Amino acid sequence: MLMKPLFNLISLNLLLTAGLAFSQPIPVTLSDTASGLPGSTVSIPVEVGDLSGRNVLSYQGSITFDPGILTATGVSVEGTISQGLSVFPNIQPGQITLGAFSVTPLGGSGVLVKIIFEVNGASLPGQSTVLAFQNFVFNSGNPPAALQNGLFTVTTTTDLDIIPGSSLPKRFVLYQNYPNPFNAGTMIRFEIAEAEASRGNVRLSIYDISGRLVRLLLDERLSPGAYRVLWNGRDGFENPVASGVYFFAFSNGDFMATRKMLVAR
Repeated sequence: MLMKPLFNLISLNLLLTAGLAFSQPIPVTLSDTASGLPGSTVSIPVEVGDLSGRNVLSYQGSITFDPGILTATGVSVEGTISQGLSVFPNIQPGQITLGAFSVTPLGGSGVLVKIIFEVNGASLPGQSTVLAFQNFVFNSGNPPAALQNGLFTVTTTTDLDIIPGSSLPKRFVLYQNYPNPFNAGTMIRFEIAEAEASRGNVRLSIYDISGRLVRLLLDERLSPGAYRVLWNGRDGFENPVASGVYFFAFSNGDFMATRKMLVAR
């Protein structure tokens, strides 16, 4: 006689548990440790919790930032949960708005989409901007999203070192990188005298064989001295570059020097 009420009670508990799980907010976060050099291109991921079983067919919303530090240039879905979708960005100074729609529910957790930014060349190391969500929702608000804003900081390259014990250079020298060929990383050494230091910012850039800029390693004013910079063999999006011939170019005012190197994966 008690089996039917007991069965109903168990069914009710299961329904309540399922409903509670379905109403749990999905975390949506932006990195609070994002950084980049002035003049560089950076890719900042929007990460989400598990979308499986949540019937997420669309998402839309905006991210705001300081336009004096960052300029949004687009989005990338390669290698993300949104791969294969058409993501429609609307870009304005200080804001990028996203909209994406799918005919089948999205699933899994990880990177939802990547936002591509240019770090303004006039920005200064140490400057930062909040990356703030504005009205970001899944579907029409169900399931709910738990939003966590991010932070971007302008940096100098942490891989630039002054070579200790070196005397003050009397002329400019750009040395061949070592090792060369290389796989995981290589060291680039150069010396600048007073003449180069007085010309303004020193730029050290990596180009592929077609002349396309792969990565800006350095763009700042330096004092006379001997320096070394480690290049980790990755582009501005932190993707490993393919095997092949590359060039590193030192420029300072109207002065430029280049050398060739080989990546062997």
